[in-house]
Amino acid sequence: MWNSLKSLFSKSATGPTDVAASASSAAPSSDSTNPISQRAETPAQTRGQIQAQANQLIDTGNQCEEQGQLERALAQYQAAAELAPWFPRAHLNLGNLRLLHGDAVAALRFYEEAARLDPHYAAAHFNRGNAHFQLAQLKQAEAAYRQALTLQPDFIDAAVALGAVLDQQHAYEAAIEIYRSVLVKVPNYAQVHRNLALCLQKKNRFLEAIQSLRHALALAPQLADTHVALANALRDIGRVKEAEPQYRQALQLEPQNWDAYHGLLFALNYRPEYPPQILFEEARQFGLTLAQAFPARMETNHIEKMEEFSKPRRLRIGFVSGDLRNHPVGYFLESVVSALRDFHPDLELIAFSTYDAHSNPDHAQLDDLARHFQQRCHAWHPVAHLQPAQLEDLVLQNQIDILIDLAGHNAYNRLGLFSRKCAPVQVSWLGYFATTGLSSIDYLMADPISLPADQEPFFTEKIWRLPETRLCFSAPRSKVEVNPLPALNKGYLQFACFNHIAKMNEAVVALWSRVLAAVPHSRLLLKSPPLVEALAQEDTLARFAAHGIGADRIVFAGLSSREDYFRAFHDVDICLDPFPYTGGTTTMESLWMGVPVISLTGQHFLARQGQGLLVNAGLSDWVAQNEDDYVRLAVDWAQNVDKLASLRAHLREQIMRAPVGDAERFAEHFADALRQMWQRHRASNIEQ
Repeated sequence: MWNSLKSLFSKSATGPTDVAASASSAAPSSDSTNPISQRAETPAQTRGQIQAQANQLIDTGNQCEEQGQLERALAQYQAAAELAPWFPRAHLNLGNLRLLHGDAVAALRFYEEAARLDPHYAAAHFNRGNAHFQLAQLKQAEAAYRQALTLQPDFIDAAVALGAVLDQQHAYEAAIEIYRSVLVKVPNYAQVHRNLALCLQKKNRFLEAIQSLRHALALAPQLADTHVALANALRDIGRVKEAEPQYRQALQLEPQNWDAYHGLLFALNYRPEYPPQILFEEARQFGLTLAQAFPARMETNHIEKMEEFSKPRRLRIGFVSGDLRNHPVGYFLESVVSALRDFHPDLELIAFSTYDAHSNPDHAQLDDLARHFQQRCHAWHPVAHLQPAQLEDLVLQNQIDILIDLAGHNAYNRLGLFSRKCAPVQVSWLGYFATTGLSSIDYLMADPISLPADQEPFFTEKIWRLPETRLCFSAPRSKVEVNPLPALNKGYLQFACFNHIAKMNEAVVALWSRVLAAVPHSRLLLKSPPLVEALAQEDTLARFAAHGIGADRIVFAGLSSREDYFRAFHDVDICLDPFPYTGGTTTMESLWMGVPVISLTGQHFLARQGQGLLVNAGLSDWVAQNEDDYVRLAVDWAQNVDKLASLRAHLREQIMRAPVGDAERFAEHFADALRQMWQRHRASNIEQ
């Protein structure tokens, strides 16, 4: 969290330099909580002279910091504090050095002492807020920033920081208001335009966000993170071709901008014109770059003596993810974790949650699914606030045998941890659908359907196939029931796609237009967050109009609550899967609501995800072999609504009994795979 926060402030706000040009004096104090233990009474007539000497020491310390001489800087600040223990500026600078070294707890003590010595010292309250922010103490950070602004209303950095902490607390409208007020005073503050855009995105105001980001880049084209933010926004409204050069520009500016790399590799999966060889080479290059920054550790994790290899013990399985919560990854993982815990006592499950809201000390932002994982795993570690080295140490301390990445290039990933090889066996599973590009990850879990043998050369990981399916669906925590087929009452068929609009490339629009043309009076419901905006709707209608489909055939829906999301299926007869980026969670949730999905088979892993799910749900006849077959399936089922209604009535029960929904069956296969991986590792060590 702190790394992302630093980019929001000016240098004086985040760096170790003194943020105040001067400080008022305060009365002496004998408070034992002062971080400076040595304290002496100073005659009033010499206080000004001593303060001037202390200021000189601090100024010299600031110069040392600028030159990277941190030890000398520390010595200057300590001398200033010992000379004038009542001088708040000395404590402030000592706190800044502690914060620079990642010790926010120690820094906070110095900042609090500076604020105690001078309660009107706005810089002390501001930096106190920074320390609280680094410690994920968001409410305390917010209060400190507000105090700084009360004392100094024109304290721009404090206002920007307040916007950031409101953003972290999901108070997006309040953050937007703060950022707009800053821009009234400082209209050319590029980073604030960027921060504003990020909040607008979270309120699904994508086009406004893009406008703000373009403004930010016009002011500061050298800011790589702003190029990344613009690329993400463009990708999220389906303009992936425009997003790609923005990611690449960010990487030219900062070759180790990991967010740019993750975004680029993720976005390339939306591009059907790129063959697997290109995607593989891009990922492999990322892996090489990451390995240079995070080389594998020389020491081996918890080396076992040779004679101990044969002794039975529980395998320690670590899950690393930012999605151990109400999120698609969490929805698939929920029943699997429970089945592993209940039926496989030889496995010890340890969760490392990288989601920032989970690092709040009081766990106030754990949702119901996060609490489930916290209770069902043997250990739960919120780690978003940890620096890379701290996370490595925690994993090593937990003596993880098999470390599983559930994120890939998605948000909140910690691939740098996997590059360091902090566990003997490392695995990629569930959260990503292509190679990570890391040679340090030993295996990628797949299945016989979703990943053909001829695709294995396009993975840096060895492919480990589970016998049936790589994914297991958990029944949603929803009380929404399946309703009768709506076409029986409406007199027309309604198709739908609830996948993100970014998956709807031109080939998809063309094929869906063929479906609508072949099924008279049918309609297509598109439900995706960007479609709340009128301009996004107009753009989508224009894309279908180019294929002869009128606006009366397209229905839009945006973001909704989870319960309303499920209720939206009550108006849907058949769902249409996009390609080559097929659905995963949306496919299974559609089936759970009794709505079958037509999916087009593909050649590579991601393009066959829909096929793998449908076959393992007992719906292999819903997989189209080509585009003509896709249209034929839509027409055939539209002409047989009685059969479609019958399927709808029992589909929920069918999928939960099938391999894709049987968690106990899946956990058996999954646990067996983990044991075999460990046996291979032990055998290779014995041979050596």
